[in-house]
Amino acid sequence: MEQLFDFMSRVAEIIKPVFVALMAMFLSVICPVEQALYILLFAACFNWFTGLVTDIHVNKAQFSLKKAFDAISQLMWYSVVVVFVNFALVRMGDRVAADQIVKWITYIVIYFYMVNILRNTSLVFPGNKAVALMYEVLTTQIFLKLKEMLNLNKK
Repeated sequence: MEQLFDFMSRVAEIIKPVFVALMAMFLSVICPVEQALYILLFAACFNWFTGLVTDIHVNKAQFSLKKAFDAISQLMWYSVVVVFVNFALVRMGDRVAADQIVKWITYIVIYFYMVNILRNTSLVFPGNKAVALMYEVLTTQIFLKLKEMLNLNKK
């Protein structure tokens, strides 16, 4: 039984990036670029806010200007990448590909923001099972949790 869970965990780690990429491509087909960028901005702000709350309540740290600057720098870097990709593909005459690739990149970034938001939220609310489950599912840690629940970690 332990080997089965080990195998499932390894398969999940291999499939996760493929699944994220496929979902990003699917979402990039059905949503306009502007909406993706609004969602990204919201996710970045929410990520910064949950990081701040986690630092204050869990880590007992004060506001860090360096962390705030890092968050802004990451968002600016992403924005430059998106503008470059969009500009290059539009200049080459492929507006549809530009929209699709910009949205695809955006959804992948949003996925990682959501993982970080859920990680921070689970630290602030350690007893919240819904948040813990969402985090475990997004990070495929659900297989490790199942092994723990079934006492399969002992060798």
